[in-house]
Amino acid sequence: MVKKEKLFKLTTVLALCSLAACGGGGGSAVNLETQPLTVTGIAATGAPMANATLQIYGKDGAAVLATPATISTDGSYSATIPATATGPFVFEVDNGSEKVYSVLPSKSSTPVVNVTQISNLIAARLSSTGNPFNLASEIAAASTTVTSTAVTSATTSVMTALQPLATALSLNGTINPLNTTFTANGTGFDRMLDSLDVKIEPKGTKSQIEVTLKQSVNENQDLPQISFAHDATPAALPAVDATKLATSGLTPKIQLLLEKLTSCYADPLSTRITSGGTTAADIQSQNCKDAFIGGNPAGYKSGGMVVSKTQHFGGIFTTDAAAGVSFSDPKFFYSVGTTVANGPTSGDIVFGYRWKDEYGNFNIEKNVGRIDTDGKLKLIGNQYQYDIGVGAYSQRRNYVNQAASTFNSVGYTFGLSCYQLNQFQSAGNKIVKVNVTSPGGRKMTFIPNLSSGNCNYSYFVIAFGKDKTGTATVDGMGDPSFATGTGFVRLQSFYESGDTTATNHPRKLDKNIAFIGGFDGTDLTNDEIEAIPQFGTWTFEYYKTKTAGSTPVATQYFKTTARSLTVDGFKKSVKLPAITADLKTNLIANTSCANNSVYCYVKQATGPFVATWTKPTDPGLMPATYMARVYGMKDVSINSASWVGFEDSIKFGSSRATASIRCGQGESTVQPYCSGTSPSTANFGTNVSIDALDLVSRAPDGTDVSHFHTLKKLQ
Repeated sequence: MVKKEKLFKLTTVLALCSLAACGGGGGSAVNLETQPLTVTGIAATGAPMANATLQIYGKDGAAVLATPATISTDGSYSATIPATATGPFVFEVDNGSEKVYSVLPSKSSTPVVNVTQISNLIAARLSSTGNPFNLASEIAAASTTVTSTAVTSATTSVMTALQPLATALSLNGTINPLNTTFTANGTGFDRMLDSLDVKIEPKGTKSQIEVTLKQSVNENQDLPQISFAHDATPAALPAVDATKLATSGLTPKIQLLLEKLTSCYADPLSTRITSGGTTAADIQSQNCKDAFIGGNPAGYKSGGMVVSKTQHFGGIFTTDAAAGVSFSDPKFFYSVGTTVANGPTSGDIVFGYRWKDEYGNFNIEKNVGRIDTDGKLKLIGNQYQYDIGVGAYSQRRNYVNQAASTFNSVGYTFGLSCYQLNQFQSAGNKIVKVNVTSPGGRKMTFIPNLSSGNCNYSYFVIAFGKDKTGTATVDGMGDPSFATGTGFVRLQSFYESGDTTATNHPRKLDKNIAFIGGFDGTDLTNDEIEAIPQFGTWTFEYYKTKTAGSTPVATQYFKTTARSLTVDGFKKSVKLPAITADLKTNLIANTSCANNSVYCYVKQATGPFVATWTKPTDPGLMPATYMARVYGMKDVSINSASWVGFEDSIKFGSSRATASIRCGQGESTVQPYCSGTSPSTANFGTNVSIDALDLVSRAPDGTDVSHFHTLKKLQ
């Protein structure tokens, strides 16, 4: 058996010489560049990119495979580059939610090409813009030159930066990640892949690259990372403690758990739960039970949510087996270092995955598992008592009636359910405030926006320290207390066209939305945003009273899986859905305006509000649209100073391009601002306005992006 060390060295030798020169023997040399070449390799980001497609692009930027190759369940592939194709070649693996790249300088190079997050990083180093997605077109335009020398140089710089991790894993010898022979089973080189998260953000003429070391970490600590411009020499990872890394073979355990969930949803609904069942106790399928710790779904809890028809894993109670729901694409994020009271236990595994069905619907989710007594990973949830969540969020705020005011914002949005934390809680148990501290130490306050004890928005909103007149508004603890209508904190905002200045900045013109620093603040710079860790820790403190001297009833922690983009990065990398031309025309034609013609809206007299949108066809990241929501005022017939806002939303499969939103969507009773006798058929009241439609999409890293279409005018 060849020792691993020798295998890596041998592979490197093969990578550095041509097949003609290394084959030995005499005779006339064969020009390999005019011959077909069969290439093999592994496509994996730790876990195999099973069932993804592989396309190869030649020197002219055109695809060379008549039919894309399919990645096998173990991550392996085989493809033949035709004799007529000329290198250098760019390899693109697409699993439907993310694309990963690799390179082959010429047909005289090794016939082994791996496609991983490390090869993607090397491709970024080779790209003149630092964007792997652009590499093929840059080669065709001769703005990037990819030679064996250039590839070797890029590979060396990357592996030098990652050497502390390779050393900790005892991966001795020189590793060439592009053609190292390995198995995607969570061991050896694949364990190295499990331990790395690579984010690439195109901006300007360069890209910012951030590499995070995924390991065991306490809930109140950030994961270590290095950051660098794509064309700069990266610093090395900090020293790596091998005992904190993902255990050998962890990703296959996550995959087995996902396969168990797939088997659960494949069981007939009639045998999966008791007839009419709505709680964990009603689950009968052994496949479903076996996905949870101790075989008991009732032990699961995540942010106060349990397994039920209306909370987590609601599809177990409603989704027919014919839907073909499957769970795949496991990603290890980190493991919990130290046990937290009323929270996760030391050793718990935080991981991500994708679910999809036969209709093409899919979404990206995150959860927590624990190794059970049988050695298998099972679902347990984070075990926190209260709802929690924060994620990077990017939004294009499209002013339908005033295109010049359209602007882009980036920042964070927060998952704090107004219903779960406040409205549905009994007196004395209601959470009235949540103070959140960011990884950089910035503090924000979130409160429910209520009318007569009912939530006007489904989420806790950001509190300001001043009302719209500039009057100070603080609670007994000195924290901001004026309720806005948003849970989105904007760190940076720029107009889509035209200059953004201190005097015309959107923060000066719209005091209903939240910008970092408030009305009189300033945006964060690119450098300040890039200093926020990708896997940064946010601290949530929950209060039941706001009087002076109050202390939190609970402190919980949440790590993001990606930091906020910059506006430039958002515009360059994310492609958004947009409302159809017909819907836009109809909205403009039916717009009414009040308040000096700044507040504009439509009315929906009968039936649901029907949203229709188109999906982008231009290249780039196209996240999965999964939610549509409408905003407005409950009664515009009264004095505008007394207007109360609302938000109604509906979630759906990502293959959809239309959605019908009812008044009070999802409520169990007809809401006061709606009309009708049944919530399933409720209409918007005659005095209700609808002023915005928001299309929300989820990116592969689990973060959300929004194309917010508003009928209001900014000025």
